[in-house]
Amino acid sequence: MTDRTDGSEPGLSSEDLIRQARMPYEPPAAETHSTGTTIESNDYPAPATEPAIESYTPETYAPQPDPVSRPADGLGGDPIQPAPWDGGPQQAVQPSIFQRYGKLMLFGAIGLGVILFGVLDKTKNVEDLAVGDCLLMPAEGTFFSVESTDCAADHQLEVFALVTVPGDEDAPYPGDELLWVSTFEECLLHFERYVGVGYEQSVLDIDPFLPTPEGWADDDRGATCTLARYSASGQAQTTTSSARGSGQ
Repeated sequence: MTDRTDGSEPGLSSEDLIRQARMPYEPPAAETHSTGTTIESNDYPAPATEPAIESYTPETYAPQPDPVSRPADGLGGDPIQPAPWDGGPQQAVQPSIFQRYGKLMLFGAIGLGVILFGVLDKTKNVEDLAVGDCLLMPAEGTFFSVESTDCAADHQLEVFALVTVPGDEDAPYPGDELLWVSTFEECLLHFERYVGVGYEQSVLDIDPFLPTPEGWADDDRGATCTLARYSASGQAQTTTSSARGSGQ
């Protein structure tokens, strides 16, 4: 055996070194610092360990949407998750024509109806009648309006004068027969000038509209003179022409 010359402790033979190498390791005793503080051998922090690597899945790192509050109350509750997009094309919904112009169309229809009603409705109040109006025969009895029409269309009556029945304002109602006679006499004064021939030579008859007893009490003395042609049985005949200047 030869002694080591590589810087080992002197006096140790090869067998001592081998025996020392086979002995179990014991940590060195704690050292005392010059300040009197004892440094333990295990005061050094343990080396950091690497975190375990989890297996990768798409769900692990997929971004998660943030929950939002209910817009109705804003007081929390179950969060509302946005509706998932199915990946299909997104198209804007175009409003229908009625949704755009519904109110305009409605008002237009109402206005058109009013215009058509005014054109088609030929009803006139008795007080609004004028000379030359052609009328359909009203029902017997008291009436306040009549249906007018074009003189070239079917009609039975034609207005030829508007007269005032003579009588004092405070005079009582004279009765239907006397009122008819006095009104007839007033209308007769205008007959020939309108028709073009005297009443005795004409085939037309005078059929006046008389004021009612209630109207007479309210000082209504106005009357409407109309022409009509009656058959032998007393039925008013229908004509399609005006009697003005006809000489009939």
